Amino acid sequence: MKNTTVLDVRGDITPIKIGDRLYSLRKGKGLSQARLAERVGVSTKTVSNWETGAKLFSISHLITLSNVLEVKTDDILCLTAEDVVLHILSLFCYFFILSNSRSLLGFSPPGKDHRKSLAIH
Repeated sequence: MKNTTVLDVRGDITPIKIGDRLYSLRKGKGLSQARLAERVGVSTKTVSNWETGAKLFSISHLITLSNVLEVKTDDILCLTAEDVVLHILSLFCYFFILSNSRSLLGFSPPGKDHRKSLAIH
C-alpha cells in the first residue's frame, strides 16, 4: 500500500517522515518502544508500525504521545507555522467553494419548492 501525505499541503509530510520524528523523540526521552507503548496504551508492534510509517496513529494517540513525550503535537507531525497556515487556508478555500458551489454553478438557492431550486438560470 502506498504511503499518503498526512496533510496535503506541499506533499512532504509523509507517514515515514512522521515515523522518523517519533523515533527521534522517543529516543531523545530515553524510552524503549515497549515503554512508550505501555505509557500510550498500545502494543509494541503498534509503536513499531508508527515509527516505520506502516501505520498512522489516531488523533487521541497523537495527544497522548504529545503528553508522554512532552512536545507539541505539531512537533510530532513535523509541522511548521507555515504548514499550518497553508493548510488552514486550503481548508477555508475548500469549504468556501463547497458552500457556494450551487450559486457558483448557476443554481438558485434552495427555497420552499425544491423543484425550483434545481432550475438553472
